[in-house]
Amino acid sequence: MKKFIIAFVLLACACAAYSENESAVTSKEYVDAGVSGKQDTLTITGTNTVMTYDSSQSTGLGQKAIYTPGSDYATQQTALVTASTANAAIQNAINGEFVCYEYNPNDPTDCWLVTIKNTTPHSASKNLFNLTTANVLYRTPSDTTYQKHQNGYTVIAPLDDGANFIVIEFDTITDYLGKTLTISAQTSCTGTTSWVYNLTLCDDNGGNRISGTGRTITIPSQPDSVHTKIAFRLYAFHGETGDSCTYTNIQIEEGATATEYEPFENMYLPQNQQ
Repeated sequence: MKKFIIAFVLLACACAAYSENESAVTSKEYVDAGVSGKQDTLTITGTNTVMTYDSSQSTGLGQKAIYTPGSDYATQQTALVTASTANAAIQNAINGEFVCYEYNPNDPTDCWLVTIKNTTPHSASKNLFNLTTANVLYRTPSDTTYQKHQNGYTVIAPLDDGANFIVIEFDTITDYLGKTLTISAQTSCTGTTSWVYNLTLCDDNGGNRISGTGRTITIPSQPDSVHTKIAFRLYAFHGETGDSCTYTNIQIEEGATATEYEPFENMYLPQNQQ
């Protein structure tokens, strides 16, 4: 009998507790207080995306896309880049623009010094003519026709009423199709000698020169198969023994008007850059 009474009391207590929990009413304040300590529902969407902190949002939650190699760059300029993607891009850039100049003599795979590969000389000034690398394509048949010096050229006058001249290469015609170029120079002659200089088009050897050209020339938009070079001629007319004309501060610039001289300044750009 005693066991039965104990069992009955325990059952009654359990039922009372269960009934009490079932009948309890949960208030709005109680629910709000409980939810306020919970994190807001995440709104991060899309694949290949990570959650970030965003101070402009009240929740502090933001998201960023992860950069996908091979996809459109324009739509991914603000995307995050993984370390492996960045490393591959940097290595490709190095391999594309630089080449090893000197290796460790004890390790042929250890590069000590690199240099820019396939550098292309450009002018950092308006003067496009590089005297240092200029080539004379043609000269009148004389061993003493001209002298090249640090500041320009000296053309030796012939001992008669004729003229000596040289043809100096400026550039290939394809680099200036449809453009207008103007040449200017400082001139000085001795004795009775007179000077003339002008731009022209010619073949690779300085022949087939276009006559009647002046100091300004417009390159055809459609070149022919003969005139491959843009060049200029420097003359010395009507000389006596030892007479000559010297040309310094030679400048070739874009446009139809000669402006104040500026020296050519080397600026080396990586390959494939303009």
